[in-house]
Formats: sequence, structure tokens, C-alpha cells
Amino acid sequence: MQVLRPRKDNRRAPRKGLWCVCSIYAESGAVREGIILDVSKTGARIRFRSRGTLPDIVRLKASRIGLNRFARVVWQTSFDAGLDFIPNRPKQGPPA
Repeated sequence: MQVLRPRKDNRRAPRKGLWCVCSIYAESGAVREGIILDVSKTGARIRFRSRGTLPDIVRLKASRIGLNRFARVVWQTSFDAGLDFIPNRPKQGPPA
């Protein structure tokens, strides 16, 4: 019988589990509503009601916990996404 051992947690900051409504804003103007499942100083895990994909950079807002941050999308599944907070809005490159 195989023994399952917990994987090593390589996160940079401890996560706090919570259940908080949030909005995800894309630069295109699209908005998705979701739930923050856990959050840390460096990122968050979000769950959505419907399938969809996020752009590489988003803005996460959750007024209940005073969160308003830009984030990089690190991973996505059909209904969940992992976000890594970034310090400021990314700079736009020169027009193509």
C-alpha cells in the first residue's frame, strides 16, 4: 500500500483561508466576479462560478478586506486561478 505524504509547501508567505467576494478587472474592461478562497501577502487563490480564462495581468478588488492590487495570473483551471501580487501596474510597451 502506498503511503501519501504531504507535499512540501514552497510558498513565500503563509496563506489565510477566507471566503470573500471579489472582482477581477482586465485591462480590456472585462470584469469577472469571484470568491477569494485564500490570500497571503504575495498572492491569492480565486474561484469563479463559470468557466473562463483571465489575461496575464489583472486587478483584484475586494472591498470587504480592503484589497485593491494588480496581480499576475500564475495558473488557471476551469474555475480557479492563482494570482501573484505585483507592486504596481505594469508599464505599457511602445505602440506596435
